Amino acid sequence: MMKVDPKKIKNIVVFSLSNIGDVILTFPVIDLVFEKFPNASVSVVMGPKALMLFAGNTHFKEWIIFDKHQRASRNLKWALWVRERKFDLIIDLRQTATKLFLMPIRGTSMLFPKKSKGHMREKHLNRLAEVIDFDGPAKEKKALYIPEKERNEIEQSVKQKFGDQKYIVVSPSAADKAKRWPVEGYIEVCRHWIQQYNMKIVLVGNGKEDRLINEEMVAALPPKDVLNLCFKATLVQLAAVLEGAVLAFGNDSAPMHMASYLDKPVLTLFGPTDPVKYGPWSSNGHFLKKREMSFFNYKDMDWQNHSDCITIDDVIHAVQMEGDKVVFNR
Repeated sequence: MMKVDPKKIKNIVVFSLSNIGDVILTFPVIDLVFEKFPNASVSVVMGPKALMLFAGNTHFKEWIIFDKHQRASRNLKWALWVRERKFDLIIDLRQTATKLFLMPIRGTSMLFPKKSKGHMREKHLNRLAEVIDFDGPAKEKKALYIPEKERNEIEQSVKQKFGDQKYIVVSPSAADKAKRWPVEGYIEVCRHWIQQYNMKIVLVGNGKEDRLINEEMVAALPPKDVLNLCFKATLVQLAAVLEGAVLAFGNDSAPMHMASYLDKPVLTLFGPTDPVKYGPWSSNGHFLKKREMSFFNYKDMDWQNHSDCITIDDVIHAVQMEGDKVVFNR
């Protein structure tokens, strides 16, 4: 496919995805779009749940919601409504037939590529490479914007609890039950880090079940060593908390992708999902995976002693703290 001339492009739309974690995996592409097309206006299409990632980000001309569950007739009306915006370049990371209604606008290939065996971040970057050359990541992270007021509020909450003490961000839940490593494991691992390394624990989450899991952890850990931010931090505030963390630890979920985007040390636990596609992508990331199995099945097993399961000892052995530095035992 022919590359475009950045000087001729004035109005760009990036079709991102729907789920929050998947949208974060498109952030490196969005950053490069801003860098490679400095004179263009950039709009972004995302699912309804992901709007909170972009709302308030003034780098974008427009945030456009696309609901993949709406009827085909509404999709057509939506596409015609988008067409009125006269975009001259489409970066399509969603790969839906909707783009057919927007032709003949220039953009990434109309073909649906074969399922990628590599990381989703790389897959998205390869789509961008169809229209523009680039060498490495963008110098600025414009896909993520943390308003100063929101940053100050959440940083103050952490500081009031822990002062300047080091902390680990822990995300013990996930939208899918199959991705949730047992809460008993999280409790014991956090207890070890508190005792062994004098670490503090910041729990994050934004779902009803996240709240129940986090509350169980709070009840089991020393009150002075744990802060529960479930329903107390927005997604962009979560990013501010992650920036100050020594380590991000959790299941395959949006907070782990955000930590990777911010290039923080990340340890992710994988059950049924594929770490080759969704594993940590920071410069210091590590994952644990045994047999491809739902974590939900652990409840019927002696999982702490089973060779097919990720055990508490596996996680404790994987991480070593050396001052501010996290070393993974691979």
